[in-house]
Amino acid sequence: MSVPPKPWRRGTNPPSLMLRKGAQFCNTFGEQNWHRIRLIDTQPRPAYAGRGCLKIKYRMTRQNQVLLQGKALLSRFLLWYNLKMSIRKVPLVQDECYHIYSRGNSKREIFHDRNDYERFKKLLYLANSDKNFRLETIKNVYEVERGNRLVSIGAYCQMPNHFHIIIKQNGESGASKFMQKLLTAYTMYYNIRYERTGSLFEGKFKAEHLGNDRYLKYVFSYIHLNPVKLIYPDWKEDGLGDKKRVLNFLNKYAYSSFLDYLGENRPEKAILNRREFPNYFPSKRHFENEILDWINYNNETKLRE
Repeated sequence: MSVPPKPWRRGTNPPSLMLRKGAQFCNTFGEQNWHRIRLIDTQPRPAYAGRGCLKIKYRMTRQNQVLLQGKALLSRFLLWYNLKMSIRKVPLVQDECYHIYSRGNSKREIFHDRNDYERFKKLLYLANSDKNFRLETIKNVYEVERGNRLVSIGAYCQMPNHFHIIIKQNGESGASKFMQKLLTAYTMYYNIRYERTGSLFEGKFKAEHLGNDRYLKYVFSYIHLNPVKLIYPDWKEDGLGDKKRVLNFLNKYAYSSFLDYLGENRPEKAILNRREFPNYFPSKRHFENEILDWINYNNETKLRE
């Protein structure tokens, strides 16, 4: 003879469960078990606002008690998590400069071939607008009239599993709107092409305020030197043995704004709005000297060590 489950009594404290346990039981029993809540009886209740309703008394099995507790804990956690994730450590303010970066979920690659890199560059241009566009219907992307720009882009660099952008926010929430359009559009493209689902990027994008003039200039060089890791992964720690090879590699790397600062005439130069940033590099020679200074400085530091 089976023993009937004990009814849940109002005012009693349910067993303490960790969020992990609640999630585990939710996954174990699933949505299909909601019908296992056993009704005992019903009691008529006076009509309210002209409509009749019933007050239901019920008894829960042990499984459903745990299931309900797990769902409640998960709901509280998700509410806390969404509130936490919506608050930025670095507020994005109009007319201020920021270093924006994001990488693939679990450090996965987000650019596998030339098509991926080129797609993202085109989205850098089209997403920076208060209008919406369908990329597949546009022939000459970098000639599209975009209207008002959400941000001004000073530099960018794409790496196999992450990217960097220097922006200046135009208007209220311009940076957040731009990044939402950019990341959403690229994720949709990526998931369709590689037949996958879910998030592509690791959490929300990161932002560093570039309020110091010296720091802003440094980040321009840092971003453009990022591709060096592809041929010398530990160059910051070990230095560079062949500067000529490094410069030749950077001069051929098409997935950053390095070539635009060298004065190369290519369509994607329209991504940048350099006039909104300090004129650190008025000529090709100034830019080359800055890059060489950082390479030499790094090598000299390693020699002294």
